[in-house]
Amino acid sequence: MNWINIRTEFLQGEVFRGCEPTDRATWLCLLGYCHSQENRGVLVNCRDWPDRKWQQVVAVTKEEVNRVCGLWFWDGDDLVVREYPVEKQAEIAAK
Repeated sequence: MNWINIRTEFLQGEVFRGCEPTDRATWLCLLGYCHSQENRGVLVNCRDWPDRKWQQVVAVTKEEVNRVCGLWFWDGDDLVVREYPVEKQAEIAAK
């Protein structure tokens, strides 16, 4: 997808605003990467990526993605980015 679809309601909400600025920036980089990959907001099997790969591929550090934050979470070895617009991806794919 060429556009990032973010609900302004989410940006004004407690989850986003309650996170540290570094976490919000990390989330935006994760979200941007997910949009470019159209991966439904899931980075599959990335837990063991070295720090350098995180920096080169997603523009974040391994330390940043391993922080506990309400904007993403680990599901086994997969990183799930919250608020990824899965329905928009499906809508675009259907066109």
